[in-house]
Amino acid sequence: PLNRMTEWKAPFRETARDTLAVAAPPVRLLAGGRYLLALKARGTATHARVQLVAATGGLHTIELVPSAEWRDYHLPIELPPGFTEIKIHFRAGGADDQILWVDDVFLAPAN
Repeated sequence: PLNRMTEWKAPFRETARDTLAVAAPPVRLLAGGRYLLALKARGTATHARVQLVAATGGLHTIELVPSAEWRDYHLPIELPPGFTEIKIHFRAGGADDQILWVDDVFLAPAN
């Protein structure tokens, strides 16, 4: 972690000294209901997580585990309408040369 929060909007505010957080632009859900957050991750990071922040402020977390191969993660969740944010947190801890790859982040109504 580089000790700074990185967001797609300015100003870039600083968070905890031991966390790098990347935030995607907020997604506006026009209707509440059952949704699915899906993604793939791999790497050596031992202190990483994906967080979904609902419009009401509710926080839902997927803990990422170290893996040499791409690993699928799924979080079925009930969400209210409004702006929803997805953030990736990479916290300090473990070896100094950790790597985290996250791909195919997907939030959509669950069938």
